[in-house]
Amino acid sequence: MAENPYTAEVSLSGGRAGEAWTLEFDYAALSAMRAAGTKIAAAGDDPIDAMLTQMVRNVDVRIDVLLFGLARHHSDVTREAIIKESFPARPAADAVMRAIGYAIWGPEGPPKEAPQDTARPPTPPPSKND
Repeated sequence: MAENPYTAEVSLSGGRAGEAWTLEFDYAALSAMRAAGTKIAAAGDDPIDAMLTQMVRNVDVRIDVLLFGLARHHSDVTREAIIKESFPARPAADAVMRAIGYAIWGPEGPPKEAPQDTARPPTPPPSKND
């Protein structure tokens, strides 16, 4: 499967069987991920960010995130199947981040910051003596 930023589909490969799986974080996957993330997020933290932060270090969180992202195209996948594949942490995390980026921002990616006017330096704030 080729990566498709318009449908937010990303190929996940590198498991033991060598086959490619399709990740897609549709609204159902993002919603499930948010619900699961509330259990590990600190007060005031975004639950999805908490899941993504823990994904590389915590194999159980990584399995959960992969299950959410694989559900649309591989509804029959189980925890045991992901454990058997043993996807390496970094490539799995990279694929997840690309798929979530496409799901949230689309193929253009996040908005670019507005260019700063470099023609003249910013005006300093007035001093107390002024």
